[in-house]
Amino acid sequence: MKWVSAPAALLLIGLVRLDAVGQRSSGAGPHEWIALGVEARNDGGTLVVKPGAGWLQYRRALADVTVEAEVRVVGQGARGGVFLRSWPRFSGGTNPTSGYEVVITSDAPARVEDAIVGYGQRVAVTAEPAPPPGPDGWRRYRLECVGDEIRVEVNGQHVALARGVRNPQGHVAFRAERGSLEVRNLRIQEAPEPAPVPPPGVFQIADVTPPRVSREVKPRYTREAMDRRIQGGVWLHVVVGADGVPGDITIVRSLDPEYGLDVEALAAARRWRFRPAMRDGVPVPVIVTLELTFTLK
Repeated sequence: MKWVSAPAALLLIGLVRLDAVGQRSSGAGPHEWIALGVEARNDGGTLVVKPGAGWLQYRRALADVTVEAEVRVVGQGARGGVFLRSWPRFSGGTNPTSGYEVVITSDAPARVEDAIVGYGQRVAVTAEPAPPPGPDGWRRYRLECVGDEIRVEVNGQHVALARGVRNPQGHVAFRAERGSLEVRNLRIQEAPEPAPVPPPGVFQIADVTPPRVSREVKPRYTREAMDRRIQGGVWLHVVVGADGVPGDITIVRSLDPEYGLDVEALAAARRWRFRPAMRDGVPVPVIVTLELTFTLK
């Protein structure tokens, strides 16, 4: 069972919905994308992004994720990128202050380390030349961001690996730096949250009458995280005691270990209270999954 708290902060951003571009692998509806400082359109099922002081981002922050798509850049000297675990704060130009870009060009990057670029933090990159594009310029990309690594395959061939990824979550985004970037047959697959493993003497949620929330405490948004536009959810495994009080709490999906949101989520969760889980009419301890969300708009 999962409880989702109300947003800690809410601020609406102009939302551009581009239907028929891609489907979530889970079978959910069309992707929702936010255009920040760029022109983007859906051209017959192909996502077209023009240069600008920003990017086109998937609305929700993701953690471990696989992105598959056909991608090309159009125009002489064209350059674009696919961003993973990136945050939409731009300082003094078009580059984000925190995130990771898989660089897309018609030719191979001049330097190995330019195949995957870290903004605000260094990553160790090993790479080899990508297969050439077809006559129409398309290549098939598979990008895997798992743990602290990003792996890149082009047309089924491994071409790049980055180690040292620090952001535990962030947005998937597309950018055209020069020319235009086009994306089609897009598929985004997010890894599921890990199932809780109860310690001895603690029940699984399926084996009891679930606890009910009697007091919910919203987490506090830190100024540092707001300035960097970090938003999303912190996933926690919480042992709810037979008295309805949270005991052991473990972060299973971090959002922000650097600017305080993980700490604030833990502090808020400790103040939640529950009507305890019941088994055969007796209150019992149980482990539950709790997501505390931080949302800017």
